[in-house]
Amino acid sequence: MQLEFICRAQDEDLPVVRGVSQLARDFMEAWSDERIAAAVERAHVHGAQSDAMSAVFAAALHERGFTSEKRGLFAAYDVPGLRPDWYLPLGDGDGVIVEVERGGVLTNNRDLLDFYKCHICREANHLFLIAPIRVHGRGWSSVVKRMRSLFTEGIAANVTSVAVFGYGT
Repeated sequence: MQLEFICRAQDEDLPVVRGVSQLARDFMEAWSDERIAAAVERAHVHGAQSDAMSAVFAAALHERGFTSEKRGLFAAYDVPGLRPDWYLPLGDGDGVIVEVERGGVLTNNRDLLDFYKCHICREANHLFLIAPIRVHGRGWSSVVKRMRSLFTEGIAANVTSVAVFGYGT
């Protein structure tokens, strides 16, 4: 597993950002376990669905209070059917959305859709994006670059932080 935590410079010392960053490091530790690595290798095969990968990470998410396929987060929008893979409320109208991706993360711009979901969600300002390290010659590092570009000064996205986790080899 690999992890890159990205946040708006002006927010890096906020208690909520420090807490979300610590949560990301906790997941990194939990998901670096050899049993998780073996499960990733079994599930990370050509043609596998993102649900298979999501199942690998599910236990750690459930243990920390995340809800799978949280409905209703986008009910007030013209796109009410959007659902995150996982969601954790943090209080005060804030929360974390987790999205688990597979091969379409770059070819279908799934990482940008996931960022968009977090951007428009009134109940989440933090995104945990779980992506393969390599897919079609690219992968995790390309996702990190794309996410970093969204935190360039002058860009007014409603996302405080993104943790990009990389799985597989």
